[in-house]
Amino acid sequence: METVDIMEYVCLVVTLLMFCTGIVPCSSMYKSGSTKNVPFEIFLLSVVSCSGMFHYGLLINNMTLAFLNGVGLFLQICYVAVYLMCVRSKSWPMTLILLSAVYLLGLYYYLFAVVVYEPEFSSTLGQSASLVTMFILCLPIFEVISNFRNKNCDGMPLVMLAGGTVCGASWLFYGMLLDDPNIYAPNIPGVIVNALKLSAVALYSGKAKRY
Repeated sequence: METVDIMEYVCLVVTLLMFCTGIVPCSSMYKSGSTKNVPFEIFLLSVVSCSGMFHYGLLINNMTLAFLNGVGLFLQICYVAVYLMCVRSKSWPMTLILLSAVYLLGLYYYLFAVVVYEPEFSSTLGQSASLVTMFILCLPIFEVISNFRNKNCDGMPLVMLAGGTVCGASWLFYGMLLDDPNIYAPNIPGVIVNALKLSAVALYSGKAKRY
């Protein structure tokens, strides 16, 4: 078995586990009716990212990438739907959903009306999905800055951090083996951010909050 095949299996397992981490907050949200601390924006951005990467995987004939993002797309849509069922004020989430739909419609209009032909079509689609993924993975940097500023590790579950780091590192290595920057590039800042978060846990875990 070649290294790339081994990494496909690793990515398959760790990514499925990471996608399933949203089940716990969504189940709690559904039972309690409270949407507090539920990352709706991340779920919605993941819908956009997974839809693009799913199609990209099909275009480049990478069934592992297509399958994982197909599963991720289904789960993220479920998470968004449960959030909409539970949230009291629906104006802001519906606005974000509308903006996401406009983005996807605009992207596909550009792809089908302007780009049209391969390989530019798949390359442009992969790049757009990669940028959305990179944005998602870079969002926790603001939390990291707050952690180091206040010398705490609030909001940073160790299990999720470790899982996210392993998942990001796996896709980084796998993408480099395939020589596909649309796969590995988003995980470079993602791994760095997770490493900083783990550093904050190592430095400040167990310490009393200053304020």
